[in-house]
Amino acid sequence: KPTPVEQKDLNPGLWVEQDQFTIRKLRLPSQAEVTAENYATFSRGLSFPKQRTIQWNKNTVTVRLLSASGKAVGGNQLFQPSSLDIPSTIKPLSNVAAQTLIEEFYTRFR
Repeated sequence: KPTPVEQKDLNPGLWVEQDQFTIRKLRLPSQAEVTAENYATFSRGLSFPKQRTIQWNKNTVTVRLLSASGKAVGGNQLFQPSSLDIPSTIKPLSNVAAQTLIEEFYTRFR
């Protein structure tokens, strides 16, 4: 349903590209928006965006897919951090403002 002109908050919505039937934009009830670009085709015909831009309040985050590979069927254990092929080398943040923003991002979009 289109947002009326006089309404400040925009209605949730989903924008789909007609030719390829891919999601281009998603607006959530929280007013957060996700824009998907640069779709690629992966294993088993999966079409997935290589770049997603997420906007909420006055914040913007760009998520880029660097690579993707198929995994053998293995159940829920594949989704555990211990199953990662490459251990994380991310060091704890010393910037409190950045840490707060990252925590808010993961709380909202996890």
